[in-house]
Amino acid sequence: MKNLRRNAVGLSLIELLMASVLVAAAGVLLVSGLLGANRGADLRVRQILSAQALASQLALLDDHVAGTSGAVSGTLPPPLEAFRWTRQWEPLTDSMARLTITVSDGTVTNHVVTDRPIAEP
Repeated sequence: MKNLRRNAVGLSLIELLMASVLVAAAGVLLVSGLLGANRGADLRVRQILSAQALASQLALLDDHVAGTSGAVSGTLPPPLEAFRWTRQWEPLTDSMARLTITVSDGTVTNHVVTDRPIAEP
């Protein structure tokens, strides 16, 4: 009588089960890696938008600040309405003021500090 196992071609049930377990494990690792990368990408996009908003606020500054101290704040126009900006200045010397600009969306906050002359009244 011939041995049927020797003549069988293909994979056994155990081999198929092990292969499916390995494929499922690899799929779970791939999906979890993609989700983590997506969350990281979202944070990087927010950081880039916040830095660009801060640069635009810095570009809009006058050469002089009015008054010896003060603060103003507001929100950016759409589509960046989630970002708030704040400008605060305080005297550094009699003729110079330290100006701090902050841009934040609640998750990412960027700020820059610059010194500007105080405008003569």
